[in-house]
Amino acid sequence: MPCEVRISDSICVDEPIAMTKEEEIATRSAATVVVDPERGLLVRCREWVDLLPWLRLFRVMRLIGSPVLVSLTLFVLLIWYQGATWILEGEFRQQIRSGHAEVGLTETTQVFSQIGRLGYKLHPASMMQFADRVISPRWLAASLWTVLIWLVPGLFLTRQGVMLTVGRELESLFGWRSIAWRRSWPAFCSIVGVFLAPLAIALSLWLVHAISRLLPDYLLLQLPLGFAVALLAVLGGLLLLSSYFAMPLSIASIVTEPSSDAIDAVSRGYESCFRRPLRMLGYLVVVVIQLLIAFVVASGIVSCANGLLFVATGSDWFRLSSLRGAVLMILSVFPTAIITTLAWGLIGGVYLLLRKDTCEHEIEDVWVPTLDDSLVINGLSSLPELNMVDDEGPQ
Repeated sequence: MPCEVRISDSICVDEPIAMTKEEEIATRSAATVVVDPERGLLVRCREWVDLLPWLRLFRVMRLIGSPVLVSLTLFVLLIWYQGATWILEGEFRQQIRSGHAEVGLTETTQVFSQIGRLGYKLHPASMMQFADRVISPRWLAASLWTVLIWLVPGLFLTRQGVMLTVGRELESLFGWRSIAWRRSWPAFCSIVGVFLAPLAIALSLWLVHAISRLLPDYLLLQLPLGFAVALLAVLGGLLLLSSYFAMPLSIASIVTEPSSDAIDAVSRGYESCFRRPLRMLGYLVVVVIQLLIAFVVASGIVSCANGLLFVATGSDWFRLSSLRGAVLMILSVFPTAIITTLAWGLIGGVYLLLRKDTCEHEIEDVWVPTLDDSLVINGLSSLPELNMVDDEGPQ
């Protein structure tokens, strides 16, 4: 007889599988989302960062908590200032000295104003506004000195701001120095490219002015040239004003994009200025607020440090004039170093936000060194069997 197999109708396939109490507790524990309270509110609330992208800029304030980065900026700042005043000699006699026994908010504000005024005068864009500086060899040499000494540190600090904006960790100073050196030349070329745009307008104005002197002095003949001069002057003023922002944004492009092309960096800098000017002004407001907070906090730290120093050393502290002068000078420059470090990092963050607004690129889309670049970073490029490749591909 054939064997019949019958399935009982009493079996319920939807009946849940019985679990022991220990298995149920383990399942519930695995399904629970673990929240680390040390990660911070903004890291957990992803939707707020997506809704308000400028909140990402507050991540960059982590830079001022790094003693290595602040010390690097302080060292470069002192060397730059001393070198610039030495080159200018009598044209800029002011030196960073503190004639008071204490360093507080007033003294640090004066030092910051003094350094900021010199930095503005040596900015390549501001040089075009003053004829005496453009034709002066000393001012040109001091401006070139400013660009050269801040180029590599600026690239590194901007890269750190980029990484913090996208929510990643800080990169190693010794690890990134090779790539910073390799990309310093394209960054220098981008600065020169931004500087040449107003210079070309200035040469055009000089040419039109020379033509006007050859024509008879009649209003009907001079009126078309007057319109041409006015239009060129307005265009030059626009390029000159935008160069203050296009220059640092082009440097941020050098350390963010896979291609280190100088022309592409300049175009990205101007694109960020012209396509979203209101967004850029809004981000600048956030940047100014952060810099103001950092400066006030740093000045308070310096004031407390100066008081503690006086308590620890007593009246003998005033007898050591040389050491006292050096320490007070460093303390007075410290808040300026803090906001300089933060400003370089915020350049990278603002560039990412403007790139998102103009090109619809994701903020997290940041160039990361390849394996061959990592080998160069770690000092393994001396091995004979390694084939070096550049950032854009194999050579």
